[in-house]
Parts: sequence; C-alpha cells; structure tokens
Amino acid sequence: MKKVAAILAAVLMMVLATMPVFAEEDSTWLSSPQGSKKDFNIVVVPTEGGGADYSYTTDIVDGKQQVHIVPKPNDGYEFNHWDISGDYTIVSQDDKTGAIDVIVSEDTVITPVYSKIGTNEIATATAYVDNSSKSPKTGNTDVMMVTMVSLAALLAIGITVGASVLVVKKK
Repeated sequence: MKKVAAILAAVLMMVLATMPVFAEEDSTWLSSPQGSKKDFNIVVVPTEGGGADYSYTTDIVDGKQQVHIVPKPNDGYEFNHWDISGDYTIVSQDDKTGAIDVIVSEDTVITPVYSKIGTNEIATATAYVDNSSKSPKTGNTDVMMVTMVSLAALLAIGITVGASVLVVKKK
C-alpha cells in the first residue's frame, strides 16, 4: 500500500511539475469592434548605410495610422530612397532630408536605402544583431512559483525513491 501511495505521489508531482506557464495577454489590443491595436508594428531594417527613426503621429483611425519616418545615415553615406512593404500611402516627403509621413493600414517593414557619398553604390541590407544581455519579455511569469513546484517535484521523487529503497531493504 505504501509503495502504491509513493508512486501515486511521485506521478502527481511530475504532472504538477509539467504544468504550462502562459505569457500575459498582450495589452496592446484594444477592445474595439475591429479588434485594432494601439499601433501597427513598424519594422525598420537597418543597412550598412544606416537606419531610421520613426514615431506615430496618430492613433489608428478607420484602420489607418500615420507614421513619421526619418532616415539616419551612417558616416560616409547619404539617403537614397525607401523600400516599404505593406499597404501604405505617402502623405508627404522632404526631398532634402528624406523624411516621410506615411499612412499605414497594417504592420509594415521599412528599409532605408543609402548610397556611399559621391557614388551610386547602394549599401546592402544587413541583419540586425541584438547585443542586448536581456531576453525578450513575453509576459509576466511567476518564476518563484515554477521554481518551487519544480523543487517540490524533485523532493517527492527523491522521497519516493528513498522509500522504495527502504521497503526493498526490509524485505
């Protein structure tokens, strides 16, 4: 009987130790009839020639949002043009700086294209390297709770194994 109870306790602890941990619900979603977000995701793909800064100039209205984008060339490069994927409309463009105002109606990928100063040689796209020492946050998790459940499961397994060894030695 003790053996059965020990095995059941170990199985119960293993089941509890494998319980899923879910990320917190994404708080960027509004409770609107269209299910729209506060901001569309704008991804700027940097190149060897530079990157870009952007800011939202409006909230999403009727499924559209205005974004102001400013090129940031690296030393030795000048802005050439924009490569934009997604559904967008250019509202205004500053020919001198390359800054643009666009209206987007979905998540959009924007690549500023630069050329070396004095040439027509276009800078090629490069992968973004995240040098951050922190993991991306996917939501609040109670690390202490998960740790305690894991330790309790290990303790229960240890006790079960120890009890089984004692039962075998007594026989």
